Amino acid sequence: MRSVSILLCALVISAPAFAQSNYATVSGTVRDSQSLPVAHASVTFKAFSTGATRAVTSNESGFFSVPALLPDDYDVTSTASGFAPMVKSLHVEVGQQLSFDIALKV
Repeated sequence: MRSVSILLCALVISAPAFAQSNYATVSGTVRDSQSLPVAHASVTFKAFSTGATRAVTSNESGFFSVPALLPDDYDVTSTASGFAPMVKSLHVEVGQQLSFDIALKV
């Protein structure tokens, strides 16, 4: 009986881990026109419905990740020294794990 109680308790505690997230994650790589990674690029997500922004910076490999984005349509702006700004639209839905690569031009 005790092992059954322990098992039920473990299931109740871990149940939220199996629930679907109300958020999305967008990650990708910022590259130049020769497909080389662009380090320290700014990537900003601006929600159409609220105007809220989330900004991240790409790492040495050009990789960026934006966790816990609410579902919405976003304007994504990327800038880096020596490159023209890039702006694209992106639709994000609940629970998505999106790959969104960015190509910057000189």
